[in-house]
Amino acid sequence: MVVGVPSPVTMVDEDMHVCEVPIFNNQISNESIPTSFCSTIPTLESLPILSTELPIHKSTKSLNNIDDLPFELLTGEEYIDHANDLTDGIIYLTSYRLFIFTNESSCSFINCPLRLIDLIEMKDNIYLYIQCKDMRSFRLTFFTTDKCTYWLRKLTELISIPINLEDLFAMKYALLKPNQERSLRDRFHNEFIRLQLDSYPWRLTEINRNYELCTSYPEFCVVPRTITDEEISEVAKFRSYRRFPTIVWRHSNGAVIARTSQPEVGWLFWRSKEDEKMIQAIINACHPTTADTLPRETGSNRLLILDARSYTAAIANRAKGGGFEYPPYYTDCDVQFMNLPNIHAIRKSAQMLRVAIANAAQSENWLSQLESTRWLHNLSALIGAASFVVANVHKHSRPVLVHCSDGWDRTPQITALAEIMLDSYYRTIEGFQILVQREWIAFGHKFGERCGHGVGANDPNERSPVFLQWLDCVYQLFIQYPIAFEFNEMFLLKLAMHTYTCLYGTFLCNTDYERTIAKLETRTLSIWSLLNIKSTEFNNHLFDEKNKESSS
Repeated sequence: MVVGVPSPVTMVDEDMHVCEVPIFNNQISNESIPTSFCSTIPTLESLPILSTELPIHKSTKSLNNIDDLPFELLTGEEYIDHANDLTDGIIYLTSYRLFIFTNESSCSFINCPLRLIDLIEMKDNIYLYIQCKDMRSFRLTFFTTDKCTYWLRKLTELISIPINLEDLFAMKYALLKPNQERSLRDRFHNEFIRLQLDSYPWRLTEINRNYELCTSYPEFCVVPRTITDEEISEVAKFRSYRRFPTIVWRHSNGAVIARTSQPEVGWLFWRSKEDEKMIQAIINACHPTTADTLPRETGSNRLLILDARSYTAAIANRAKGGGFEYPPYYTDCDVQFMNLPNIHAIRKSAQMLRVAIANAAQSENWLSQLESTRWLHNLSALIGAASFVVANVHKHSRPVLVHCSDGWDRTPQITALAEIMLDSYYRTIEGFQILVQREWIAFGHKFGERCGHGVGANDPNERSPVFLQWLDCVYQLFIQYPIAFEFNEMFLLKLAMHTYTCLYGTFLCNTDYERTIAKLETRTLSIWSLLNIKSTEFNNHLFDEKNKESSS
């Protein structure tokens, strides 16, 4: 053993990369904190200098053997550097993580995947203030300015936006390991059968095979049987990014949840006969007995178009060629605006929340500061929008069509949350995976841009914790209905963290089309492999097994 290098930390499995590692020094907070899962983090002034109570390592020794590392390297992980440059700790750097070992006797350490780092700032020329995408913050204090500058440059280089997918660690981690994405995708067809979307009056269209019609949609979509593929092609031309209306869930009473993007009506209220016909076909398919007999002035026979934006925002989008469904053209529909904030407001809210968490221990008016972030207000609004969908579908048997502007941020938040409320299958571990894979991944939520790890994702205005916010909403439901979910909060924590770590290929790229081109199914490992293998660790022991027996 090399002098100055602490003894290896004992790890029980290869998932030691998680940030929920134990911290025995009470000055260091190493909790992974996706919003409401949080514990307090010290203020900047009191952020740990990696424990002044611990013995200071004065000498720097070389690492002669990889086995001398205080952790086990993952498959594909490469050692880069280490040093005793911290005032009272040792810093290690690999191609995947930043690891700080603070004390040999207590085994206190911080283990932070590099892609989890959101921002690094140099303060007072001797310490680095590191903020993570999961709301953690910590401080590293160095002996000299030169050392601090060196590590700032080194870390900044490693967390920079990737130029190629090969720059992401997931491409190296999956060696000799099978991927389960394909088997999961194959289960989509079984899901269509379970929801009775494989038979009249619905059909599975292959118009988007090879992503020829819409690159941000899945290859197979459910549409009314009375609508031809030629008409779908015309509808796609009228919808933003060609994201035409498609069915994602069906209630036993016949009502459905559909999703799309905004219509491109512009200032002149352009219209599409094919689009209007398709909306009408959805209504008729949900209520075939009244399709040609009863007027739809009120009630369950009318389709609810739920626009996640505010009315003002929807009007403003007309200047860009977008807009919303013009009521005189869609006579059997009602349009309801939900006034949900856009990605920029959510990003600002999350940044304010991180500051509030950092000041929690010292602030006397912390609750007021928390309220000013509007994070909880936004959660409430989102859950309210999903509840509105549930009430209309379940109580009033009304079909609901959900969209925002482009249909890949607020739209999956609403549809996926509503489906969790309506369908007990999605509250199981297997069902939740199907839900995330379909509503978020297959339907093109831009994980690469929103999480900041996409190739060429240099625009900070495109980053926003949309998926993290949705997971927080799921957690809120879990807290209110603890026996209704098969998985526990650790399941959500793992999923939230690995959205950013780039250890798995599940959340890489922006669309399934990009993932197919990159062949990620065979080149990376799926996050579901971890969650399935360790399913007992993520089981909610309060779960009522009766919830598996029925849906809606």
